[in-house]
Amino acid sequence: MDAKFILARKRELLKEKNRFEKEIKTIAHKKGGKYKTIFPELGRSEDESAEEVRLYEEYLNLEKNLETNLKATEKALEKIKKGNYGQCKICGKQIHPNRLEAYPAAASCLKCQKGKKSR
Repeated sequence: MDAKFILARKRELLKEKNRFEKEIKTIAHKKGGKYKTIFPELGRSEDESAEEVRLYEEYLNLEKNLETNLKATEKALEKIKKGNYGQCKICGKQIHPNRLEAYPAAASCLKCQKGKKSR
């Protein structure tokens, strides 16, 4: 993989990392390296309490997805730093550049990803 391609992926990954961090801060606080979802407080009525619970459940799912994506992005940036970006974590072969363009944080090739899902 050439340096220009890797630099372009790094820029995309840094943008995504920034976006994930901004989004997660709107629904969670970071404590000891982990995020803790904020419980929204809308009021004291029964309707408001029900809405708080619904929103909290939504925030929990969103926070989990954002944190997963943030970690994948950080791992990809670390791989760039170490010089092994684009190498499949399962088979060790090079991940196809088209996959990395579509999903710069990809940690495995499509063949291994599909095999992992069918297990």
